[in-house]
Amino acid sequence: MKTAILFPGQGSQYKGMGKDLFDHYPKEMKLASEMLGYDLKKLCLKDPNRQLAKTEFTQPALYVVNHLRYLEKGIIPDYLAGHSLGEYNALLAAGAYDFETGLKLVQKRGKLMASASGGSMAAVLGIGIDSLKEKLQEGDYGGLDIANYNTPTQTVLSGPRESINRVVKDFDVQGIKSIPLFVTAPFHSRYMESVAKEFALFLEGFTFDTPKIPVISNATAHPYGKEQVAKLLSRQIADSVQWANSVSYLMGKAIVEYKEIGRDILTKMVEEIIKDCSPIKDIESEKTDSEKMTSNGRAQIILKAPSSDKFPEKEEKFLAQRLGSKAFREDYGLKYNYISGSMYRGTASKELVIAMGKAGMMGYLGTGGLSMDRIASDIDVIQKSLSSKGQAYGMNLLHHLDDPDTEMKTVELYLQKGVQNIEASAYMKMTTSLVYFHSSGIQKNSDGSLTNRHRILAKISHPKVAEVFMRPAPEQLLDNLVKQGKITLEQAEAAKTIPVSYDICVEADSGGHTDRGVATVLLPSIQRLRDDIQKEYGYPKDIRIGLAGGIGTPQSAASAFVMGTDFILTGSINHCTVEAGTSDAVKDLLEAINVQDTDYAPVFYDKNK
Repeated sequence: MKTAILFPGQGSQYKGMGKDLFDHYPKEMKLASEMLGYDLKKLCLKDPNRQLAKTEFTQPALYVVNHLRYLEKGIIPDYLAGHSLGEYNALLAAGAYDFETGLKLVQKRGKLMASASGGSMAAVLGIGIDSLKEKLQEGDYGGLDIANYNTPTQTVLSGPRESINRVVKDFDVQGIKSIPLFVTAPFHSRYMESVAKEFALFLEGFTFDTPKIPVISNATAHPYGKEQVAKLLSRQIADSVQWANSVSYLMGKAIVEYKEIGRDILTKMVEEIIKDCSPIKDIESEKTDSEKMTSNGRAQIILKAPSSDKFPEKEEKFLAQRLGSKAFREDYGLKYNYISGSMYRGTASKELVIAMGKAGMMGYLGTGGLSMDRIASDIDVIQKSLSSKGQAYGMNLLHHLDDPDTEMKTVELYLQKGVQNIEASAYMKMTTSLVYFHSSGIQKNSDGSLTNRHRILAKISHPKVAEVFMRPAPEQLLDNLVKQGKITLEQAEAAKTIPVSYDICVEADSGGHTDRGVATVLLPSIQRLRDDIQKEYGYPKDIRIGLAGGIGTPQSAASAFVMGTDFILTGSINHCTVEAGTSDAVKDLLEAINVQDTDYAPVFYDKNK
């Protein structure tokens, strides 16, 4: 069975990456830190100066972590490929140069890209490459280049800022989804030629070996030939990333298994490419570089032609995995759009969170009422069980109206531990702690797109509170965080363009604190509010609306999805699970009760407990 190993590029970095690797490779870590002039382990695990998202720091850090992760796997594949920066790891794995040389290359590359300015980029989604090219010709966008062919329906444009702004505006009118990227230069375009030439001069000081394992070039979507390493690496900066064609080439080589180093970022692209693209046959490899490109220097994506004589014999089986928002599943890496909510004092236990994660769902730890030491200990156990496998988990952040310091300390603990998902509950207004968690996770990808590593699921039962989470963070809170040195000015500016939360959970009448909301009334109201706010701000992606409250059977879950909810969240019913931190006596009682055996009761808090 033929195998290809894929290395991700910028955008796959996150605080805490490499935590399980660094102590096993002290020689490589010492060498890297000495060469770079800073503590690489500290940058990756703690990022005290908020530098991990800056390309001149991101690229060396990812290069090192990708390499260590590859060494850990100990696999010798049939082919290697990497997306943009990841190609440097592919060449290292193929023996084109040693670890030290590769680090010098990516360090220089990162500095050059960070110094570039002028121009912008935009991602275009949901439209085929041929249709996109027709649109660009019709609109007279001759100054734009296609920077990334990621998949048949995911393309990135690059060029002058005014041209990018115009195409985004025009495409919006035409109903074509496009997302402006937060970049300072038009990467992977003709406008980067001067940077590419400077990098080419730098490469003249190195000698490279022919790769011992075939490495697919981003620039040509074909393997590196003899003495092509320097030439193709310099081209890569100004040429488009031919990722779809690269995978199509591997398909033509009968690759059966694609193993990604790290998280499943490229894997999702590969799945779409395999589905919609045809293999590039062996005859293609005999062509010269110029023959592989079109007249404007951009390679074609080869799509599968539909077969008129092959229709499904029967309707495709309906799967539970397709209920709700696909984007929600992709963002959190889930199999099902099902969340178990946090329940007070660890009732939503670490065992429940782990079980949900392993089942392809996600649970939030019930941290309310727990000590910081207990929360930290539970996080360690959860991360040990789930993080290395990329399975999802989250923590509760309970609003402390009379004790904002505790709320901030909780957020700081989450950031220290590398927690990326939180469930915000009992909030009536935006707080500094919430905005800190939200904005500190904002970073730029290698293609310039905006990513927030920190996701907030907001539980609400009132439209006014929902509106607070759907809008960008208040400028005053952002400005204060910048002054305190907790976030960068760049993060603050980016936070003004996105909502605090892309995931809102409408909590109808539930088995805990409740405003006695009726799901059939409350959910449509919040959905309409979402539509209005999205139209007002033009967010790059949709806000998802989930539902909680009264969901305790498959039938009630199905009803929620019929109403158009993007995901469901259960709470009280989870008391009945084996993993819940509820006493056996209570579980025995719950097992025997019926609907009429429940009623409302006032809640009382003892501040001394």
